[in-house]
This record gives sequence, C-alpha cells and structure tokens, in this order.
Amino acid sequence: FDSIEGIANSFLGYFFEGINYFDILGSLETITLDDVNKRLKEHFVEEMSVISVIEPKEEN
Repeated sequence: FDSIEGIANSFLGYFFEGINYFDILGSLETITLDDVNKRLKEHFVEEMSVISVIEPKEEN
C-alpha cells in the first residue's frame, strides 16, 4: 500500500473477483494459528522440499 496506484490496482483486482476490498481485514482477523498450521501442512511437504545455495560468482 505504498501508492495510490497500488491501492487502486488491488481494489479493482478484488472487485473483479467479486470480493469487497473493505471486507478483507475482517476476514483476516478470523484466521487462527490452527488455520495457518493446517494450511502449511497441506501445502508444504518436507519430502518435496529442496535447498538452493547461491554463491557469488568467482572472479578469475
């Protein structure tokens, strides 16, 4: 929410999805820690995870 353009873009994006932008905060306030943990378990499977190591390019 760092610009009027960004807010307007979000507002219209939600509008076209049928979501009232001003109802979002109320919806977020109903989310519990158990809800978050359940969703994490559904979407993040440890056996499917990978690790990436990014190192600076060596100069010759």
